[in-house]
Amino acid sequence: MSTKAKSWTTGLVLMVVYLLHVDFGAGQNGSLVWGMPVSLWYHVGYCFLVVFVMVGVVRWAWPLDEGDDR
Repeated sequence: MSTKAKSWTTGLVLMVVYLLHVDFGAGQNGSLVWGMPVSLWYHVGYCFLVVFVMVGVVRWAWPLDEGDDR
């Protein structure tokens, strides 16, 4: 895949993750799940999503040095 296509794909994925940061309606929901508000669970899940996405982006889109054997 070309560098330009990787840049666009990476940017699109990061934009989607950025838009998911807003918890649409979960902040106004007062219900509890296992003793914590739903909005807190949403952000815990979001943090895990961001970790996995960033690991994937770095492994996939990071430019290789000449000595790397990947």
